[in-house]
Amino acid sequence: MIAKEEIRLFDQCFNTLSPENKKVQRKQYLPEGKIPVIDQGEDFIGGYTNDHNKQQDADLPVILFGDHTRRFKYVDFPFAVGADGIKILKPIDKTISDKFAYYQLTQKELPNKGYSRHYQFLRKVDFWVPQKRGVQEKIVETIETQFTRLDAAIKSFKAIKVKLGLYRKSVLRAAFEIEDTSVASIEEISNFIGSGITPKGSKQHYRTEGIPFIRSQNIYPFKFVTDGLVYVNSSLHEGMRRTHTMKGDVLLNITGASIGRCAVIPDSLGQANVNQHVCIIRTKENTLPQYLCAFLNSPLGQNQIMTTQGGVTRQGLNYQQIRKLKLPLLSVSKQKKIIDEIESRFSVIDKVREVVDASLGKAEKLRKSILKSAFEGKLI
Repeated sequence: MIAKEEIRLFDQCFNTLSPENKKVQRKQYLPEGKIPVIDQGEDFIGGYTNDHNKQQDADLPVILFGDHTRRFKYVDFPFAVGADGIKILKPIDKTISDKFAYYQLTQKELPNKGYSRHYQFLRKVDFWVPQKRGVQEKIVETIETQFTRLDAAIKSFKAIKVKLGLYRKSVLRAAFEIEDTSVASIEEISNFIGSGITPKGSKQHYRTEGIPFIRSQNIYPFKFVTDGLVYVNSSLHEGMRRTHTMKGDVLLNITGASIGRCAVIPDSLGQANVNQHVCIIRTKENTLPQYLCAFLNSPLGQNQIMTTQGGVTRQGLNYQQIRKLKLPLLSVSKQKKIIDEIESRFSVIDKVREVVDASLGKAEKLRKSILKSAFEGKLI
């Protein structure tokens, strides 16, 4: 149990420094350097600097608090502060363990006010300072022992996800490494190849309902994503009649960082249109859309796309290049057999991934539970 006399106010426990005179601007970050730059971002180290005048003079170790992001970072090595919004915290009382303070602060629940300042809420939290000798050290030791085990499990789960991704690629590679077969170009197996346009002042034309207007952010390998899907009115849709989508259309991203992502348009979408970054490939009866989609997403298809695209400052495929992409020419029955095998194996991969993702979610909840128990006096 925690005694009332062991509870103190935040300002009774911490000195706070705002390093405004020494911060490193984000545009000054180096990818490598002598002094790590710590900011309030998700990554522990944001970048580097070689400017020793920017190095902080704080008595290490210290706790950094992101005033905007509400992130805490425990730093026990020389560093520089990056960008804006960092508070440097140091226990006033030498009897307060720095790591005990860090772990206790990380489990405090602060209201989320977006990119507003949150230090005002941190100053209102209570802080537990055990009076009995050795309690802080024992709690830190127990937390770190459990976290070490937890981190090992998380590392294993993440390694499994990497292996699943590699296995997924190997399934696609094996599916299209076919000996003694002829090949065909996309031009030969398709009835239509084309992309739409983005209307001038595009954002003013976008609606929350109407005709779906498909952009590159809606196309992922084998998957059509409705997040970020925008709509246009019927008159604008009719003005782009040439790129009305049809059931079974294969959609391929042809510009930018997402080049090569490919999916078959879902039957449930109904009538829709595309912008200039998405190409429609409409296959003939001798080629299943799912077969073409699987090939374009395979390592063999991706290799053709990446070696063919002609962008210098920006990646991009033109229609002539798309028409010349080649794939194995098989009977429809053999195409279907390949698709069925891919979908069967992908189904197993997806089920394993779901289990792994659920386990990773539970691990993060367990981490919070460990900290909560520790600072309710229940861990030891």
